[in-house]
This record gives sequence, C-alpha cells and structure tokens, in this order.
Amino acid sequence: MTVTYSPRELLVFSHLKGTVLPEVWRMCAFTCALAYALCHIYNPIRRTVRDGGPKTILYYIFHDCDAFFGLCTSFVTFILSFFNATIFGRWWKMRELCGTVNGRTVDTCVLLSAYIKDQEKLDEMLRLLWLAHALHVHSVIPSSHAGLLAQLVEGGLLMPEELAALQQCSSLASSTPISIAYGWFSSRFGEALLALPPSLHSGLLQSVQTNVSAMRASAADVLMYLATPVPLAYSLYPTPYPYPYPSTPLPFTTHPPPHHPPLTSHHSPRTTHPSP
Repeated sequence: MTVTYSPRELLVFSHLKGTVLPEVWRMCAFTCALAYALCHIYNPIRRTVRDGGPKTILYYIFHDCDAFFGLCTSFVTFILSFFNATIFGRWWKMRELCGTVNGRTVDTCVLLSAYIKDQEKLDEMLRLLWLAHALHVHSVIPSSHAGLLAQLVEGGLLMPEELAALQQCSSLASSTPISIAYGWFSSRFGEALLALPPSLHSGLLQSVQTNVSAMRASAADVLMYLATPVPLAYSLYPTPYPYPYPSTPLPFTTHPPPHHPPLTSHHSPRTTHPSP
C-alpha cells in the first residue's frame, strides 16, 4: 500500500488535535510574555553599560542566564534528536514486524497450496492461518475485543470446539491466543505432512516451521512494543511522537473455506492456559 499526502493534510492548523499545540500553547504564551517583559528590563541596563555605565548585579544575572540557556539549548537539541530517532525507529520496527506476519502468512499459504493435495486438510490449515492472523490484527486494537470470539465463530474462522481454549486466555491483547492458533496449525500440518513423499518432509517442514516461528515471534513483538511505553524522562519533552497501532487487513478473504471437516477427538484442540 502506498501512502500519499495532499497539501492540505500537511497543514498543522488543519490537524491541531493531532499535535502537541493544544498541550503547550499556554506555556508558549507565558514564555513569550515573560521574555517580552524581561527585554524591557534588560534593554535599559544594556544601554547603560554600552555607554560606559557600571555593570550591576542584575546585568551579570542576565548574562549568566543567557549562557545557561545557551547550554540548555544544545543539551535539549541533542536529547530531542535522540528521542525522535528512537520513536521513528520504534514505528518503523512495528511496520517491519507487521509486514513479517503478513508476508510469512502468504508464503506459508503458497507452500501449502503447492504441496498439499487433500483439499479438506488444506482448507483446515488455511482456516487456522487466517484465524491466527485475525487474532494478531485484533490484538492491537483494544476496541475490537468485545464479542470478537463470537464474530470469529460466526465467520467460520473459529470452530465451537476451539472456542473454550481461547476463552481461558486472560486477554486477547496478548500473544497467548495467537500462539494457540499457530499450535493448532502446526498439529494439522504435521498430520498432512505424513501423506506426502518422504523426500519432501525435511525441506517443507523446515520452511513452514520457520515461517510459523517468525510469525508468532513478530506478532508477540508487536504487542511488546505497544505495551512498553516511551521512558517518562523523554515523553515529558514537548515534542510529538507517534504510537503506531497497525491495522493490517487480512491477506485473504475473511470467508472460510466452503467445507470444514468435523474435528474428531484426535484433532480436538488441547486446552491451553494463558501465560502469566
């Protein structure tokens, strides 16, 4: 997806609520008024000294303050440049992690479609991949958690037999539900792999398991970044910083495969307790 901006969207005054201006305008107004008043106090003293008059204590106070604020300006500039670079790095890393989940999911689906010939088993594994991806997307959007499991059951991505395992998770905004879904997928994939020629086992297992590990780890890292706030010492500076909340679409249609085989007792999902 290509992100473009119109000139109007770049105008600060058309998006005041998205900036720090509503928070700092009072401080800026007070600082400007104070500086204007101090200029009226310092200017007569400066002229007196320029014309050969004595240097008073107030004159030295103004000069010391000027040197102090010059030092503070360099320090704050360094801190803000480091802070902005850190925040942008966090945002870009989030984009990379979400791209890893999306790309590896597509790659896994391509591998399965190329080698798994049993349509029922293929549909079942694709459903579990879609389920894990849906849980990943909704895990970063807290407002979408209400009734999410019911929606997944209604949409065919979550089977009623699997619902109980996810309901035991303390929160959907964690990596536990995603790990459970990937565990179900790995179990189905292991069973489908036995029906393939032995020459394909090693390479296909390594490729798919590498993708699953990368997807699970990236989805967990996204939540780690969202749950780890910026250090308070940096966030107190009046500078805008983005908190990324990626909302990536599913790489496939949200409609389930046309047919899902019933889950026997051998395939029933194992109850998994959420991680603390």
